[in-house]
Amino acid sequence: MEKKKKTWFVRDYDRYFEGYVPQEMPRPRGGTRTVMVYVGDYYRFTLEGKALTRARLTVLGLYVLFAAVYACMALLPTVGNFTFWVGMPTVCLLLPMVYMVSGLYSLLSAPAQFVPRVKYYGLMRLARSRLAALVLLGAVLAGQVGVMIYCLSRGAVLSWGWEVLHVLCALGCAALLLAARQALKRFEIVKVEKKKR
Repeated sequence: MEKKKKTWFVRDYDRYFEGYVPQEMPRPRGGTRTVMVYVGDYYRFTLEGKALTRARLTVLGLYVLFAAVYACMALLPTVGNFTFWVGMPTVCLLLPMVYMVSGLYSLLSAPAQFVPRVKYYGLMRLARSRLAALVLLGAVLAGQVGVMIYCLSRGAVLSWGWEVLHVLCALGCAALLLAARQALKRFEIVKVEKKKR
């Protein structure tokens, strides 16, 4: 008996092409080429018009503020920023921020009716990158407080204004991410009825 041949796809491939089917199209000079044609359902946000624009601008503003506070935190001349256990998570925060930019672009540029990939590459990417950023911010906070306690126990002279500002910036970043989470809850997705297309 012949074994059934299985094709394994990575999850991102399946998500990217969800609702698409390959079709053979003739070439002008003969032969054919494979083109992915969308035949699936379309989706839309429950928010529309000015409410959708306001929600998008709110989310964008929160993430821009987050980036500004992060830059301030990363550039402060604190003892913690020059130690491995604070500096490393601070630098690693750049990785989730790259995914945030990608997710924001997908969310902000979504048309009125869109395919499922907007959900995967917009809202889900923002949720995952936010979680990673919150974990790294927790590491930054723990490291900074640890450095302050260690320096205090050794009798080292610290510039307490900068050290406290560093902690406040990390808390501010976390607060902005949590506020963005609340703002993103407004982006509910519903299926578009076929007669309305």
